[in-house]
Amino acid sequence: MEVRITLIRASDGETAEITDEWEERDSLLFYWSEGNASCDCVRAEEFAIARGEEDPDLSCGDGAFLVRIKVGDEIVYEEARK
Repeated sequence: MEVRITLIRASDGETAEITDEWEERDSLLFYWSEGNASCDCVRAEEFAIARGEEDPDLSCGDGAFLVRIKVGDEIVYEEARK
């Protein structure tokens, strides 16, 4: 399935969008909510790649980036500001 992942930088609200293919919805949601992509260091790298910027090499943590995931027009995962 094709998914659209929007990364939102919490400090300024700037966004980056990734379009990707995933076979299984549960693995997609786990990867972004609890897996490797739940960490700021991975999210910062993905954000930079999507925007054509240098990887900021951010330290591990959470809260610097929020994620919204859509399949078609349906939002299947969205993080709120902490």
